[in-house]
Amino acid sequence: MRFALSTLRANPLRTLLTALGVLIGVASVVALLAIGRGSQESITSQITANGANLITIRSGAANSGGVRGAIGGSATLTLDDAEALADPNRAPNLSAVSPEYGSFSQLVAGSNNVNAQVTGATPAYATVHNSSVAEGRFISESQQRGMEKVVVLGASVAETLFPDGSALDQQVRISGQQFRVVGVLESSGGTGFGSADDSVFVPLSTAQRVLFGARAIGGSWSVSTIAVQVRDAESVDAALGEVETVLREEHDLPADGSDDDFSAIKPAGYS
Repeated sequence: MRFALSTLRANPLRTLLTALGVLIGVASVVALLAIGRGSQESITSQITANGANLITIRSGAANSGGVRGAIGGSATLTLDDAEALADPNRAPNLSAVSPEYGSFSQLVAGSNNVNAQVTGATPAYATVHNSSVAEGRFISESQQRGMEKVVVLGASVAETLFPDGSALDQQVRISGQQFRVVGVLESSGGTGFGSADDSVFVPLSTAQRVLFGARAIGGSWSVSTIAVQVRDAESVDAALGEVETVLREEHDLPADGSDDDFSAIKPAGYS
């Protein structure tokens, strides 16, 4: 100890620089770990808040003769499948289920027009995708049951079609048919394919039977996608297993997944 202390006193500048180097190194490691942990928690929080705690189920991707088909290549999902997944006794880790049917269509309002994704949805869509309405309201259960010609516009679509005023209660033509605007969603900040800002929403029954002529499968109307909200982030794997089990039972498929006619996609960030 005496030798070490005498060496330190004999070389004060070197001692100071060495101590600074150690302090800076330790502080950098601690700061990076703290920043990394904070960023991870922040991203996880944002993902959950934006409804990305979802499992998305699409038709297709079945194995046939050793060849795996394309996702969405065939219609295999139905409203009955969505109702089965909504049964808490069969899928307790799912908190909400949203059957959806969508296609692109031309929307016209006066002299303005836009090509947008038209999604047939039930009231559960807003819950599953954490969508908030800026004006009016989202699709109601009575509008869904009555196949009403009403539409909820994404923020960008509303701005394009009605740049000079509110879109609420205005008329919009979708594929040549008149629809009444009952709501406008708050902007989610996204753009391009899949963004709610660039989409519009009509009752699922209207999309299936009035706009796009969805095919009935085994007595139940087909859907293109089923989005399910997982109870919490820790339940994603358990929820995925429940989804696969329920759909295999509904479709009379092997339990090992060798002949699945659907694809269940976990949210980004979950391995």
